[in-house]
Amino acid sequence: MKHTSFSVEIILDPGNSGWILEKIANRISQKLSEKGCDVRVKHSPEFNTNITFWIQYTDKTLHENLTRNVTNIWCALVTHVDESQKLTKINNLRRAGVNLLFMSNDQAKSISKILKQSYDFPSINIGSDLAEQELVYKVGIVSKCYPDGRKNETWFESFLEKGLLENVTLTIIGTGWDSTVKKLRAKGANIKIYDGVENFYPSYEEIVQIQKSFDLFVYFGFDEGSLGALDAYLLNTDLLITKQGFHLDFEIGEDSFCKDLHDAQNKFSVKKNAYLNSRPNRSVWTWENTAITLLEFWDDFGATNALKIAEKSSSNLELFFSNAFLRMLPKSLYRFFFIRIPRKIFSFLSNKAVELFRGR
Repeated sequence: MKHTSFSVEIILDPGNSGWILEKIANRISQKLSEKGCDVRVKHSPEFNTNITFWIQYTDKTLHENLTRNVTNIWCALVTHVDESQKLTKINNLRRAGVNLLFMSNDQAKSISKILKQSYDFPSINIGSDLAEQELVYKVGIVSKCYPDGRKNETWFESFLEKGLLENVTLTIIGTGWDSTVKKLRAKGANIKIYDGVENFYPSYEEIVQIQKSFDLFVYFGFDEGSLGALDAYLLNTDLLITKQGFHLDFEIGEDSFCKDLHDAQNKFSVKKNAYLNSRPNRSVWTWENTAITLLEFWDDFGATNALKIAEKSSSNLELFFSNAFLRMLPKSLYRFFFIRIPRKIFSFLSNKAVELFRGR
């Protein structure tokens, strides 16, 4: 779907520099720029763009008494509403025609109900860098490899030919794998190896820490059993190992044992697909989706010349005595008397102490 290419100023309070809100501002700016928008992240608005987007609705530069330019769209992200002052801020901003976007549908509906609106505020999913990363199945091996092929390392070449190593990261801890790794990488396999040459050879404690990151531990040798498999078993890591030796003493199901190459391929495929299919829907949590959702909102806001301006049905007095407002009031008073005032007193006394010390 094609969206309007807006000029956008994203407003970030200097106090939020280096914090999560700055990251949100920068990621959104990047994605909107990729979609043809002219975007700038600023500390204060200049109101010379199609969109002024405050990354936090409590920003000091955003208040209900601003002179509004009706040709522009004003929008603010609502991070949370957890006290009466913030609820009042929301009410005042909506009356001033500021389009408010909540970070959860749940709170958007809750606040809309508190304010007795005939419509619900819209919400948006904020992205995560993790959702942007490729989803991979992390498979691990902890074993030396020998010239006689006793570890059945050639099985991995068959895995690769059948496409089983797509979306897989193979981590190997052990020596003697260099020729196998070279062949697999030449055909596109993603491999990290700790062999004392390409990467350091880890201590036992470090091996355990690396093993904790595995989604699946594999061992295809038929030579009594693998102590690496024992550690993986005790770490409760999913296993695909040969059905022989002390492996038989593990309390695991048949889906974790393999008897030959064909059996290993089938069970590996089932485990991999089950893992990938069980992951959360990452697409809704990407920065790409955040940017697209913003553009859709702004297209809609532009078409209606602002999100439905608040009805005048509830007065400030009605708002004050609403149950929700009263529920928030104790928390507001607690913050004021036990956090804000003590913090100001401490700051004042600290400054006086510094002045006295310098004056000595």
